[in-house]
Amino acid sequence: MLETHYLKKEHGYILIREWAPVESPLGVFHIFHGMMEHSGMYHEWAIKLTQLNWVVIAHDHPGSGLSIDRQMARDTATKSSHNQLINDALNVHDWIQHKYPLLNIVRYGHSMGAFLALTMPDEPRAQGIILTGLKYEPQLKLRIQKMILSLGCMLFGDLSPAHLAHQITFNGGHVYRDQKDNPNDFNWVSRNPIVLNKYISDLHCGNIVSWGYFYMVNQLLINMHGPLSINNTNRILIMSGENDPLSFGGKQLGPLINKLEHLSIEMHHEIIPGAHHKIEGDDNENIAINLIKAFITKQ
Repeated sequence: MLETHYLKKEHGYILIREWAPVESPLGVFHIFHGMMEHSGMYHEWAIKLTQLNWVVIAHDHPGSGLSIDRQMARDTATKSSHNQLINDALNVHDWIQHKYPLLNIVRYGHSMGAFLALTMPDEPRAQGIILTGLKYEPQLKLRIQKMILSLGCMLFGDLSPAHLAHQITFNGGHVYRDQKDNPNDFNWVSRNPIVLNKYISDLHCGNIVSWGYFYMVNQLLINMHGPLSINNTNRILIMSGENDPLSFGGKQLGPLINKLEHLSIEMHHEIIPGAHHKIEGDDNENIAINLIKAFITKQ
């Protein structure tokens, strides 16, 4: 059911994982993974999605997982890498269209992948967008962070591990405020011990990324405040974990949802009870699967 491909690009290769149902598929989910993880984290989730009779395609972003980029090592990125992130996703989209020319494609982004899915060009068109682990921060805060991260890149180098930025983002503030019942540093990721242990034991997950990587993610968040080229994508499903500290349980998404609704996009924002940042594999994953099933049925 799982096939692995390597798509050649100018400075290396993009790893693509493909999960296909046995019967004739109805469509394709294109998964964009989040920060500090890779496409392999979605194996069990992808199998569940194929039971909806859809193909699932996921690729490793540059600097993540098993994708090969001669300009950067794993867990690193440069200040301009958000453009490369978009280009790789577009190349994989073209690869999907070539292999499945008659099938609709739904973009599925988690966390950083959700920021990417919302800031992709309008063409090639996706027939829908599903977002999980989404956050939306004030533009002023992001601009200040951009200056700090730019200084970090200048002082330490784009490709140097950003220990201070990691400490501020994940080991302080509100991320751990509600996680004191569990000393595990990654408890905010998922409440499911199986998912959490898989994340912790994976050598490609949870690592401290570079200053350029943080800058890239911050730039994607800034881009969400600008014009969004998704006018041809008229349906979006957002699923937030009730106990996701990065989005305050989805409460911080109000301004973004209003912005999308003003673009005449059909919006559905659902809260998954009890879930943390990653709703995939959560104890209430059946709720998410049913929401996705209803979403694709309308395609």
